[in-house]
Amino acid sequence: MDPESPWPSLMDGALHTNLLARGMPEESSPEQWVSAHLDILRTLQREFLLAGSQILSTPTLGAGSASLCTRLASITVELAREAGGKAAGVLGPAGLDAQREENPFDHLVQLYREKAAALEQAGVDFFSLEEMASLTEARAGVLACRPFRKPVSVSFALNEDGETLDGGDPAASLLTLQQLGIAVFGVSSSAGPDPLIPAVRQLKKFSHVPLAVRPSAGQPNPLLPHVYEIGPSSFQKAAQKLLKAGADILGGGRGTTPTHIAEVKRLLERGDISPAAPLPEKPEQHNDILLCNGLEFFSLDAERMEFTEPILCESDMADRLLSAEEDSQDLLLIHLDTPEDAALFGANQYLAQLPVCFHSDNEAALARALFLYQGRCLVDSQCEIPGPILQLLSNRYGAILY
Repeated sequence: MDPESPWPSLMDGALHTNLLARGMPEESSPEQWVSAHLDILRTLQREFLLAGSQILSTPTLGAGSASLCTRLASITVELAREAGGKAAGVLGPAGLDAQREENPFDHLVQLYREKAAALEQAGVDFFSLEEMASLTEARAGVLACRPFRKPVSVSFALNEDGETLDGGDPAASLLTLQQLGIAVFGVSSSAGPDPLIPAVRQLKKFSHVPLAVRPSAGQPNPLLPHVYEIGPSSFQKAAQKLLKAGADILGGGRGTTPTHIAEVKRLLERGDISPAAPLPEKPEQHNDILLCNGLEFFSLDAERMEFTEPILCESDMADRLLSAEEDSQDLLLIHLDTPEDAALFGANQYLAQLPVCFHSDNEAALARALFLYQGRCLVDSQCEIPGPILQLLSNRYGAILY
């Protein structure tokens, strides 16, 4: 944990499982149910504050309407203010609805922007993209929140193998998103704390932002479904391991109660959180360029990179992308003449297993390609676009001007 971080070190615990334990039917939407039981929401969030939580999460993970989002978030904001804490405006996974649109990524950004506007109206301190399953939806959320000029935290749900739910390396998401200006990067897992420990150690090698971790309390008891296998004292021990692995901010996932959070608070007050072994050093990067596609990252020697021949964009690029990879090059050099070319590559980008360098003499084409590309790429500086504009576009989308 970084003692100089401006971020509080303790979040709250689970919402859904605590509501179930307090009478919410299994089939209910948490957002709809708490809107009719605001007293239960207030009581639960006050209990988290009394347990030591410094960050309260708005109960808006799956809130559909803007008015409901603002109404529920306002309660959290009020309670957090009274306790001197921060209110995190929660935006959850968008699901598959956006994929049916003609321009799915544009639509995804718009969906997140509308929800962010509702949370902004409620007065949240920062935006928190929670339980992200893919870099695509996380990027959409980050870009959507930008106009509101508030910090953005992004957290990915990991599977038992420590991968994102779409099979990606969380380090690729970290490397991409911190270049977009996120304030905090986080991970969670319904499988309990164990898969998160190696993930945190790996992420610490590359992070320039605080790492937030929300482990669950494991699996529910078959006989007592509202009681989970990892109790408060065991959860405290797991939290200590995560802090030693490099976590900066802790909270609780599924099955964690205010009592779990209180145990973590006691751990933090004891101060026994120094790493058991030296944290891994960040890799030497003076000659390395770190690039990412949607699933993995690549560390390339800047002086030895080999590019494909320029690849023109078309509706079906599968053969060209696959043949380029068979030539054992390091990067795909994608040539863009128009914004339509950018859209064509955007539709084919998931076939590209290698990192990407964009070349274009057209500012609008390059801007569109950088907006749509779900990763961190290079931009070829040898073009007719003026240098200041190239640098501006590269900075806006976290690309590297080469």
